[in-house]
Amino acid sequence: MACWSSAFAQTIVKTDVMPYFEKTLPPAATAQEAYQRGKCASGKCDFEAYYQASNNAIAQIIKQIAQQTAQQEAQNQQYQALAGQINEKEMEGMTQAQKTAYMQQKMNQTYGDNRPAGMASDGTMELAKQMQDPEFQKKFRSMTPEQQAALVMNMNQGGQSAAAPKGKKGMKEDPRMQAVMTDIQNKMMNDPKFRQEFMRKSEAEQEAYFREQARKNGITDAEMTATKSQSQAVDQKNAALELLVDAQQKGQKITDAQLKPFMDYNASNGKNGPMFKPTYLDSLEIRHSAINDWKAKELRKLPTHMVEYGEAGREREYVNPAAARAIENKAMEKHMQQVDADLKYLAKHWQKTKAEYKQLVGPFNTALAKAGYGEGNTDPNQMELLRHLAGMQSNMFQYPLSLNGMSLQIDSYAAHWLKNQKEYESKKSETPHPFWE
Repeated sequence: MACWSSAFAQTIVKTDVMPYFEKTLPPAATAQEAYQRGKCASGKCDFEAYYQASNNAIAQIIKQIAQQTAQQEAQNQQYQALAGQINEKEMEGMTQAQKTAYMQQKMNQTYGDNRPAGMASDGTMELAKQMQDPEFQKKFRSMTPEQQAALVMNMNQGGQSAAAPKGKKGMKEDPRMQAVMTDIQNKMMNDPKFRQEFMRKSEAEQEAYFREQARKNGITDAEMTATKSQSQAVDQKNAALELLVDAQQKGQKITDAQLKPFMDYNASNGKNGPMFKPTYLDSLEIRHSAINDWKAKELRKLPTHMVEYGEAGREREYVNPAAARAIENKAMEKHMQQVDADLKYLAKHWQKTKAEYKQLVGPFNTALAKAGYGEGNTDPNQMELLRHLAGMQSNMFQYPLSLNGMSLQIDSYAAHWLKNQKEYESKKSETPHPFWE
């Protein structure tokens, strides 16, 4: 199955995909039904009208997903503002640490105190800059993963402002709090004994230590309690984020299934055959070619002779035209029997494919609903995640759309052969001629 592009997806739509599977149209059960669906009696088959309502319902959802929110438009403008300040030539010859500092400076010049939350904080930029220092790298690598995480968290918290009423600084911007954070960060970095003892503390003991250090810097328990309330709000926000990440992981399984043929092909260096093996649908005309080969072989067995037509010349004709017509009749009968057999097989195949698609996308569809479709999430830090999930959702809605595409392909095939039969029937009264002449 093809891997569909979702590059233009922007917004998750609060819509369950499962009902749209039930709006898909199975292929025609008979060639006559397919012929009528395509309105082929007019001379040219056109199935667009038959599938239009079902396809449009799905396409409308995909179109909604592609629409950009006002917040996304504003964020794009903010990034464009930063891009206008960056001079690539100025960065030539800089070390990585200098480039990081340069970017930090341009962010501050562009946004001042109103840097978009989706961009790296000063703490993050500072960490990136320090990671260029071999001595810092050496100390950082000597830490356990938990200790590294604690250090990164402290640096990020120290350089990122917390939400606070306009005109009022958040606790994390308070110089007293920043002094506490810096002190703990330095001890975690430079004092192995402190680092080990701190990591052995329980969560409650770590909080008690933190409060003790805060009091020493003049921060009251009331202020700390307000900070804890903010932390609880953060915990709720993180819980919502975990649901979105879970949806992303389940959506990745859909992408993995789409990419599997490519991965298998590359892993075997093509030794196991083509990337996409022919399906039953791909081989429909091969079976009809075999019937045509049978007809040609039988017709060649019939005796022929040359017939004079005066000034019109001479032509080779069958000695017994009725025998030739009987073979041709039998061949057309075989063709239509093959069409009937194919339609029976493909009806089951279509239903099986539908069930497989629903099973594949079901976990992601459920996880997306559990995450509330990201509704009300305006956190700039999560805009890329929401875009990614929107892309996965757009991809998911392509599955019912592809079922209609499969039905249309099957209908076109069946109608084509019924049309061939009707054209053949209209010429049966004519004398058959050897086809190889």
